Amino acid sequence: MEENKTNNEELENQVKKFVAEYLKSEMEKEKQKYPEDKVKYPKNPAALTLGIISIIFNLMWYISIPTGVLAIVFGVKGTKRTGSRMAKAGMICGIVGVTLCLVCYLGITCLYLASEYL
Repeated sequence: MEENKTNNEELENQVKKFVAEYLKSEMEKEKQKYPEDKVKYPKNPAALTLGIISIIFNLMWYISIPTGVLAIVFGVKGTKRTGSRMAKAGMICGIVGVTLCLVCYLGITCLYLASEYL
């Protein structure tokens, strides 16, 4: 009976060591994957700021389209390099801003053409 307890304790210790080593190696892989500091990478807040500007000014295509495209580009680069949620949010805001701008202008164009022919 005592022999089983010691075997179980040894097995538990081996499992704990294995799990600890595995978690340590996974954390090292994450550090290698995203080596830069998320806060210090300047494209992350730039992507979010440009994405928000793109949404706010969606009726002014000359502001919305360039800021949206820049937000998408900075968001993709920031997400690949640092894995930041801020960069991902900026990329999504840029996509939403450009899409809203295009939908608004296509709707306005369709309404204008419909009023001309009716």
